[in-house]
Amino acid sequence: MDLFPGSSLLPGTLLLAVQPTEGDGTSQGEEAWSILSESERLRAARFHFERDRHRWINGRAWVRQQLGSVLGRSPEAVEIATEPGGRIYVPGAALDFNLSHTGGWIALGICQDGRLGVDLETIDPTFPALEIASEFFLPAERDWIAAGRVERFFHLWTAKEALMKATGRGLSLPPDKIRVSINDGTPSTVTNLETGETHPVTTRPGPGSTILATVHLPAP
Repeated sequence: MDLFPGSSLLPGTLLLAVQPTEGDGTSQGEEAWSILSESERLRAARFHFERDRHRWINGRAWVRQQLGSVLGRSPEAVEIATEPGGRIYVPGAALDFNLSHTGGWIALGICQDGRLGVDLETIDPTFPALEIASEFFLPAERDWIAAGRVERFFHLWTAKEALMKATGRGLSLPPDKIRVSINDGTPSTVTNLETGETHPVTTRPGPGSTILATVHLPAP
């Protein structure tokens, strides 16, 4: 597990970590399966590809273990529910969490108040960054990508996606309605242009060729 130090986290964040999800590990897989709820087992069974199923099982079991550690509960005793928009949460708990998958990795963030958005993406050096940015990014953001390498696209995209996930709106908050401000070569804030609200964001290299972004929205 890659655990990021507390000094590098946004205020209110209790934990930010990335974990590999590869492996069908017979003993590991059996332990992970035993942690899941019945609805999670049914969801896992619907995956068409075995590799994806094992990744999801391992990832969800790890999330339960981390939440249980913070809450002082066994992983099996952690109740995970879903908001109408699809965002998951722990009913009645004085914390918020968010997670993200890419390839064989899962990222998890936990905060003690407010709402947290986490996005993890794998950098693809062949990705048509400028073409996609021309449709979904603001002019200053497109210029910043054009002046650098493709990694800049993923710094911007993960920052936008983290805000979408923190709000619970997903893509109903369009990427071109989010402005990412750059400071010292990395994203520093995200602004929801529909509401005018601005929030701090961090983007950082994750394990392998990944970029990890987090946004924290304060409690109302």
